[in-house]
Amino acid sequence: VINQLEQHLRKFEETISETKKVIELDLDSTDFVKINLSKLMNDYLSIRSADFREIFKIEKKIENGLFIKGNETTLKEVLNQLLRNTFLHAFDKYEATNRAYFSLKSKKFGEIKIVFSNNGKKFILTKEDFIKKGEKGRNSNGLGLGGNYINKVVEAHNGKLFIVENAKGFKIIIKIDRVIINRREGRNL
Repeated sequence: VINQLEQHLRKFEETISETKKVIELDLDSTDFVKINLSKLMNDYLSIRSADFREIFKIEKKIENGLFIKGNETTLKEVLNQLLRNTFLHAFDKYEATNRAYFSLKSKKFGEIKIVFSNNGKKFILTKEDFIKKGEKGRNSNGLGLGGNYINKVVEAHNGKLFIVENAKGFKIIIKIDRVIINRREGRNL
């Protein structure tokens, strides 16, 4: 009985924490600075890969030197949400082929494309359902807030979010404007 109460209390605390995170996302222009997104993603994913190695491997293909005007804390939380959802929903057990993939590249002049995917269980939500507060997959015991948070952060960065239907797993594409650096003068263009 005590173990069940502790589990319910942890779930309640998690619900409160996640709900607060989504509701209180209140950023203004002073919260955005020039960020080396390549370095942020590379460093953060390298650190977090140890946390998930018992269920899946993180693979990344990160183009170097890509900068955006962004908020580091919220961007790290987006990466965290994607990894957390993969951990909770994509795989039932460890298999050597379990993967979470991240790529970052400049799509065209002025735009950065972040692609995340995994090869786990098929994701069955539309983009509209993914970004709706409280909406979750049929087999999910989550809170249905992660997609809404991710979308809010992407929108705060003047980006666009796309959900791509896959035969297996989950795929999301995020496009954000790039800060271009004039290499000779070290200034933004």
